[in-house]
Amino acid sequence: MFKQANKSLLVYSNSKHYLVIGIILIGIVIRLVMLEPLTSLPQELQQKLTLFSDAQGYHRFAMLIYEYGINAIFHKFPANEQDLAQLTTFRTPGYPLFLATIYRIFGVSSLIVCFIQILLDALTGLMIFYITKLIFKNFRTALIALSLYISNPLAIAYSTSLYAECFFTALLTLIFLLLAKYWKLHSDYYLIAIGLLLGILTLIKPIGMYLLFIPLIFWVLNFKAISWKQALPRMLLVLICFLGTLSIWQIRNYQLFGHYSLTSQMGREILVWRIGTCEAWTTNHPKEAVWADLQAPFNNIADPFERSKQEGALAWQHFQAEPLRYLDCHLKGVKNFFFYKNLISARSSATRVSNTFLDSFKMNLASEEYLSRIYQRCLQFQILLLIGVLVLLVKDSRLRPVAIFSILLILYFANMAGIDGYSRYSFPLIPTYSILTAYGFNYFAEQLQVQKIINFFKGRIYS
Repeated sequence: MFKQANKSLLVYSNSKHYLVIGIILIGIVIRLVMLEPLTSLPQELQQKLTLFSDAQGYHRFAMLIYEYGINAIFHKFPANEQDLAQLTTFRTPGYPLFLATIYRIFGVSSLIVCFIQILLDALTGLMIFYITKLIFKNFRTALIALSLYISNPLAIAYSTSLYAECFFTALLTLIFLLLAKYWKLHSDYYLIAIGLLLGILTLIKPIGMYLLFIPLIFWVLNFKAISWKQALPRMLLVLICFLGTLSIWQIRNYQLFGHYSLTSQMGREILVWRIGTCEAWTTNHPKEAVWADLQAPFNNIADPFERSKQEGALAWQHFQAEPLRYLDCHLKGVKNFFFYKNLISARSSATRVSNTFLDSFKMNLASEEYLSRIYQRCLQFQILLLIGVLVLLVKDSRLRPVAIFSILLILYFANMAGIDGYSRYSFPLIPTYSILTAYGFNYFAEQLQVQKIINFFKGRIYS
């Protein structure tokens, strides 16, 4: 009898594993189908369809490492190669190193990069499953979270493009997994890994620079369980690992340019994409023209860090002159971020791979816009559902830290998205959205089921 029961449990457990593997394989197939139209094209055309916007900068940086080795970026550039100096200071080296490694092993092929990112994205989905299971201890909730992430159109788009978002989000999700593990096991080895990974995350995208607050908030929210005498040395451990990882690149910038900085993009980020975008909005002038006018005084400055410093100073002057106008633009950008007002249609989205895919189905622009609008409404419904879920979590004292942590994380990326409210900045939040939405779906489904049972027995009693 016991043998039969154990055998049934084993079969049930295996069927659960097969279900998880099946969902992940479906996600991989969907992404591969997106890539399939590119396989019949010449390599030059493949590169053209996958290398655009920021992807071009990442690729150029990666090719510099691929052709001349990693040591090339640690030597001073000649006066006639200042564009390379600008390239290697504007971009942090994390994602270009990832690309260069793939190029070195498999050759220069954007399709191979996309294929590896598809596998990485599947791994992100698996980590989301385990994080959800660790927090909520419910298989169905974890399965819903996995399904939501795997089927998310933004996740599909960014895994098939040469943007850093897929790699960045995978590492961020790994940090969440290690933090969830630390919550359960309290091993300091997890903290060392978290500090190092936060540093690597920032080297992939500087937007991760202030995510050091993640472990800090964890300790603040758990102050009853962990004393400050225990927490402070551990905070220091994470900080040392984080700063130690960043210092490699900062020392390089100091040796070559005399600036102990991580990147030279901060000045342009504020002046062009924030001040410039607000100017374009409020004056109804083309963004590109406004951006060009703002950058014109600095085009002859060779030192990228000095240029960034002066751009930042000009941006501050603009803000001081009309702080309310720029604050109003910023708040509108945050609203657009939450309600996906600036969600770009499939035809001009994160990747032109989607364009090739849609072309193969002869889908017209009107159909694409219609699908984009449906997707936008689904995302807006998800945001509204998240509000309800966060209220539920705040009420549960055991899960309150999860709710507060999630709120702060969402607000962080909303603030970083800036005036444009660009949906690209929301991609690292998709794991968090998937986990919380899954909890909401499961919770409300259980409540509805209970209500059905109550109604059933009421009907029997009164009949």
